Order: sequence, then structure tokens, then C-alpha cells
Amino acid sequence: MNKAYIFLTVFILIFLGSCGTAKNTGSGDVAETPVSTVTEISGQTPAINPDPSDGASSENSETLPSEYSEDENSAEDDEENFKKALNGFLTAELGQYFAPLEHCIPFTILVDLDDEDKENVKVYGIFWVQDYKLNGTVLENVSGGCFPGVVKGKKTDGIWKFTEMERVVSGAGNAESAKEIFGARYDAYSMLISDDTVKENVRKEAVKEYVKANGLNVTAYKFYGSDPVLLK
Repeated sequence: MNKAYIFLTVFILIFLGSCGTAKNTGSGDVAETPVSTVTEISGQTPAINPDPSDGASSENSETLPSEYSEDENSAEDDEENFKKALNGFLTAELGQYFAPLEHCIPFTILVDLDDEDKENVKVYGIFWVQDYKLNGTVLENVSGGCFPGVVKGKKTDGIWKFTEMERVVSGAGNAESAKEIFGARYDAYSMLISDDTVKENVRKEAVKEYVKANGLNVTAYKFYGSDPVLLK
């Protein structure tokens, strides 16, 4: 994996499926992340606005597979397979907090990638999941969430697989939890999570890629109370 390349592109992650709706997030700046936990991929269906502590989850029919084999001769293929595997995991792991909706567009801002030990790969990032409904040619945001933390997995015989996620807690203890998870990466995390320009740029690229990949007639996206953001 070419780590420098991923950092230069801010590691935009797209998945082409459906997720769901929780609560209206206005501008989409959601700070409510579930209590830090380590979980396995669940085959259970999402619930609406569940308390993460109650274990509510259920099957997501559009879940992407969480592992992909790579072409050993292609770094680009390897990176694409890495992203698909990670997206498949995020769909299963974070999808449990949402009910199915029309268009779900996650994106990730990478803080760091530790893949030196292929048996213990760690992706440190700010993971977003946002849902939209299509109104004419405009995607209107309905809900979403921000889930900073670290996703853990491995690469065995050319196959990427992610199985665990530890999330920064919300509310009391947020800073302490982030420092514990990100460690020496905390300053980079703090800078990125508060950088609206980075967030908006990555989000816009994610929407553009989703629209293109799905062949949608979409000219803009918007958040409640805000002007539409043109895609061109």
C-alpha cells in the first residue's frame, strides 16, 4: 500500500449502497458518536436512533462484502480493494445505527494508516456516514453521523479484511478517549476534525463520485437551512 498516495488524496472512501436515517443533523456536523467499543461485523439489521449500549442491530440487505482479493501486480487494484473492504466493514459496523434510506454517502478523512504489520492493520480516521433524499436534481441531507476512531484488520494472502472498530466516545471524556485512541496522532486528528475546508472538500468529492458511479441526474446537494452546493 502506498501510504503517501493515500495521504495526498485524503483517502476519500465511497460506498455504493444504502444506509439509513437517524436524526436530522442540519448542516451535517454530528458530534454524537457511540461509546467506544470493539465489535465484529454483524449481519443484523439497523435500528433507528438506537442506544449503542442496548445492542440493537439487524440485517442490512445492501451490505458490501468485507473482504476482497487483490491483484498482486497492481498497486492501484490493491488500494481499490483495500477501500472496498474497509467500506464493506463500515457499512456493517455503522449501518446498525441507521434505518434504510434512499441514498447513503459515507466518506473518510484519514488521520494515519499503520499497515507495516499486515496481520495488525490499523486505519485511524474520521469516518462519516450521511443520508440523502433526492428532490428533483438535488440531494437533500436527512441524517448522518461522525465516527472518529480506528478500524482494525489484516491482509492475508492478498486479501484485506477488517473486523473491529474502536470509536471515540461522545460527551464527557471525549478528549481523553481521543487521546487514548490516537496517541501520538492526536494533534493531527484535532487539526483535521476541526478543519471545515478539508471536510467540505472530501464530502463534495464523495458526493460527486457517488452520483457518477450510480448514473444519477444530480446537480447539487444541500443541508437544511443552507444553500445548495453545486457539483460542477
